[in-house]
This record gives sequence, C-alpha cells and structure tokens, in this order.
Amino acid sequence: MQFAGLIGPAIGGALLEVNLALPFAFVGLANFLTIVFFISIKARLDPTKRAENRLLHTTKEGLVIVTRSPLLRGLIAMQTLSNCAINGSLFMAVLILEEGNNPGWVTGLARTAIGLIGIVGALSTGWLQKKFSFATLQVGTCVWIAASIACGALLSSSLVMIIPLGLSVLTAPAAGAVNYAALHRLMAEEAFGRVTNIQMSIVVSLSSVWSTPLASLSHRWSLTTGLWANALAGFLAIGPALLFVRRANRALAQADAKEDENSP
Repeated sequence: MQFAGLIGPAIGGALLEVNLALPFAFVGLANFLTIVFFISIKARLDPTKRAENRLLHTTKEGLVIVTRSPLLRGLIAMQTLSNCAINGSLFMAVLILEEGNNPGWVTGLARTAIGLIGIVGALSTGWLQKKFSFATLQVGTCVWIAASIACGALLSSSLVMIIPLGLSVLTAPAAGAVNYAALHRLMAEEAFGRVTNIQMSIVVSLSSVWSTPLASLSHRWSLTTGLWANALAGFLAIGPALLFVRRANRALAQADAKEDENSP
C-alpha cells in the first residue's frame, strides 16, 4: 500500500500530461485486476464456520465502549483534528499547484515526496519512541503539525511549501504507534480489535467531512486561507491531546500498580 501511494501520484501526473482520460482508464484497469485477484483468493479465505458474533452486534459493542470512554473520546477528537489538518493541507497543496499551472507530473512528484517523508517518519518510529516520552509525542505531534502547515501557508506562493507540508507527517507514525501500544495494554484482548477498528472508522469518517467546508472556505477567500484553516485545526488538536495524555498516563499508572500488586 505504501508503494502504491508513492508511485500512484507520479504515474497519475504523467498520464494526465499524455491524455486526460488515461488516469481514469488506468484506475479502471487497476480495479478490474483487484476484483480478479479477490475472486481468486476468496474461496480459500472463506471460513468453513461463521463466527457466532455477527458484524452488527460486534460493531454495536465497539461503539458502546468507544462512546462511554473519555479516554477514547479524547483520542478520537485529537486524531480527527490532526487528520483534518494533514489531509486538508495535502488537498490544498494539490489545488495550489494546479492553480500555479504546474505540469501534472510536478504535482504527482510533490505528492510522492510527501509520501516519502511519511515513510521516513515510520522508519524513525523506534528512534523517536526512545528519545521522547508518550506525552511529548502526542502533544508535540499536534504542535508540529500546526507549525509545519503554518510554514507551508507562508510559503504557498512557492513550490518550497511542499517541504514543510511534507514534514507535517514526520512524527505522526510514532505517535500512532505509542497510542496503539497504550490501548493494547489498557484494553481486554477480546475488545481491542473491535474498539480500535471502530475508533479509526470514526476518525476517518469525521475527517472526510472536512474537505467540503475547506473547499467552500478556500473558494470564498483563497487557497492560502484554506492552509491557515488546516493549521488552525492542528492547533485545536492540542487541547484534546493534553486531555488524552493526562487520562492515558493515569490509566497506565493504575495498570502498573495493579501489575505490582499481582506480582509475586
């Protein structure tokens, strides 16, 4: 998936330069091949006996846990605002590059460069976890996102804006990894999968709504204004991040105390 995310924008930009219809034909071919491959493996992956818990029942249980947990609500608020900031800034970057009459391959390479920075961030996860605390990674990532996008807004008249916008995703993989580890420790094994799936589905769904008001705002004023709005979203994520960190640290401390009591 990471590889596809890297080569997709570059290939799409190059195809646009040849013919406007080629990217759509390429996507259609890719979807057709996906269906063919899925059909070829579906029979071997189908379980012989269906699980007792149905999808709707499992989803309902996950939603109940998520909505009743202040810790998870804070995490969802933080991640939603951060995702809005990052995805919105990438959306604005593409529009700004197109408005500047840049060739399609330039826009594609810019997206690829941002993807490469994200991979560098993922590869640096272990190092960042050793250097920074849980709280620093959570709150610091929100601050970093807001500051990077603000720098991109200041440089929106130049292709150089891609650098700070790409750097905005640098620490996000490390922050996500420590979140995952903390939730895995705090939650029961049987509930962990369904809850994290529901949590991420809510974050992705809420984040996707941001594109519409962002586009309206940018149309009303300017594309640079849209970048500033994304920086504001990143800044607003700091509040939920502080609450999430406080609740998570308290819960982790209680888990440590319980382990000490149960240890021989």
